[in-house]
This record gives sequence, structure tokens and C-alpha cells, in this order.
Amino acid sequence: MLLGPIRHSYTAKERAMEQGIGHYVYPRYTRVIDTNESKNDINGAYALISMNSARNEMILEDTRVCVKNGRTPVILTRYKEQAKYLYNHLRGDADQIGAGCSRADRNWIKK
Repeated sequence: MLLGPIRHSYTAKERAMEQGIGHYVYPRYTRVIDTNESKNDINGAYALISMNSARNEMILEDTRVCVKNGRTPVILTRYKEQAKYLYNHLRGDADQIGAGCSRADRNWIKK
């Protein structure tokens, strides 16, 4: 296949700046304390964070505010229990709630 030379090349960051799309990070801090002091168990730390009620309520409130303002938030989690909790609490507030996982996992979350 014959193609000409590359005339324009953009990175994602350059494209976003050209289109006027702002990318912002707003840190939100929760006080999660590990009482077991399992410093070498990263999966335990992730599980502790994912099931923290104050953190999950913060996620729910931020999501509701975004939906109310006409935005489309995306919540990513690797834990089915957290996905199920968030799904059950956002069911009446959002138009579309999906899970990017297998059909069996989606059915489990929706139960």
C-alpha cells in the first residue's frame, strides 16, 4: 500500500489542548486506617479501601453531583462487591449503569 509522508502528528495531550478539553485531578482524601497493620499485603489494603463506607459515600455523592450537572462519570473498580454496592445505590440516580466485566459478573452485580 502506498501512502504519503506523515503530515500531522498529535499526542492525546496536544489534541485535548487544541480542542479545549481540560483534564483536571481533584484529590479527595479519606482517613482509612489499617488496624491489622498488614504493610506487605497490597490486596488487603485495596480491599480495605474499596469497602470503606466513607469513601464509597464520597464516590456516590460525587457521582450524583456529576450526573445532576449533565456529565457522564465513569467509576472503575476491580472488586465485584464494591461494584454491586455502587450499582445498588446509584440505580435510581443515573440513566445508564454498566459494568465492564463478564456477563456472569454483570448478572451477579445486578442481583
